[in-house]
Amino acid sequence: MTLSHLLHHTSGFRDVWGLLELSGRSLSDEHPKQKLLQLIARQQALNFKVGDEYQYSNTNYFLLAEVVARATGKSLAEFAEENIFRPLEMTRTRFYDDHTAVIPGRVAAYSQTGNGDFVVDWSTSFDNVGAGGLMSTVDDLARWDQNFYDNHLGKGTLLRVLQAPGALNSGRRIGSALGGGETYRGLRIFEQAGSLFGYRSDMLRFPDQRFTVVCLCNTSSADPVALVRQVADIYLGAEFSALPQPKQKAAASRPNPKGRRFAGRYLDRRDHNVVAFDADENGLLWLGRALRSVRTDRFETAGGHTFTFNDSEGAMQVTATYQGNAWFVGQRVDEFHPDDTTLRSYAGVYTAPELDARFKLVAENGRLIVYRGASPAQALAPVTTDEFENPVIGKIQFHRDAEGKISGFSVFGDGIRDLVFTRVGPSA
Repeated sequence: MTLSHLLHHTSGFRDVWGLLELSGRSLSDEHPKQKLLQLIARQQALNFKVGDEYQYSNTNYFLLAEVVARATGKSLAEFAEENIFRPLEMTRTRFYDDHTAVIPGRVAAYSQTGNGDFVVDWSTSFDNVGAGGLMSTVDDLARWDQNFYDNHLGKGTLLRVLQAPGALNSGRRIGSALGGGETYRGLRIFEQAGSLFGYRSDMLRFPDQRFTVVCLCNTSSADPVALVRQVADIYLGAEFSALPQPKQKAAASRPNPKGRRFAGRYLDRRDHNVVAFDADENGLLWLGRALRSVRTDRFETAGGHTFTFNDSEGAMQVTATYQGNAWFVGQRVDEFHPDDTTLRSYAGVYTAPELDARFKLVAENGRLIVYRGASPAQALAPVTTDEFENPVIGKIQFHRDAEGKISGFSVFGDGIRDLVFTRVGPSA
């Protein structure tokens, strides 16, 4: 593994914030850097072989901040202040690595609750930097953006390296991470969005037009990714209009009643994500919207997603692609409706040494409930035999021993694949 793998999110490291939340701890609690390093060091596996895939992981940039500290003898906050912020006159920008510091003019963030109310969230206990923790302003970020044209900081190939796309072991280029070749309406862009607690942000750069939109929001209900595009649509309207326009595909679905045979739930065994298709009298639906039939086994959305079905291996499979990249490859699974006896067979106490966590699973009122320390209890929804899911915990795949008894399970969550829990006792 190299620093380049961390920079381009191809290392395979499990996401450190995902590990914390899975264990039942809150990101808003104090988490000393050394404790987080120990949590990362306890991991016995990666999500994938180094360099084989791209998967965003906060662990990568958290570790890169530590690399800066060990290589320079200065914290990332000190190094950035001396070498980036001060030379560019970014006077109101800093890496917030000390939760006891009082920041003049700091704006609070507001998180929306389930009932529609908002709660103020200063997130003052969060002081881990590298993968976040940057405080700034629109004016200061405009100075950062200008340096991509003026280059006051680096020499030689720095700017080219910063904007170069990464590559996988296969040689395929990836259009995100450190740099990339992404486009918006035909124009080359670089973009980075962010979210933490109630804060939301996005920075969208059009380098060839020397045009950038920065949007900083302090409410969790904001959608800065959509907002920056609305601004770009206004200011770059003439640029977009001058580009050759691709032939527009019909947005409405082409009726194909035979497409109803593809309806069902599909499971991707790599990360255990589930995609479901419904059907009506005209054909196949995804997320409640009718799909356009391209041929008997292929369907697409107006937004460019394509679904290709195949049952040549005896079971129906689907491959979902977007802009040429396959983001889901799954097989149709049978519905699972476990009775009380089956649910009780999953009950028990499970531990994960890599996570230093203890889960208690209990069968209650026809549901399988997970208890994790002081965290709220979570109900697991059945997906297929020995597979359950929950929006907070993720997906759980139970394991059986040679006698067919439940021996443990693996968790697949946000930035986490196949983290193993072992059954150590009954739930009572």
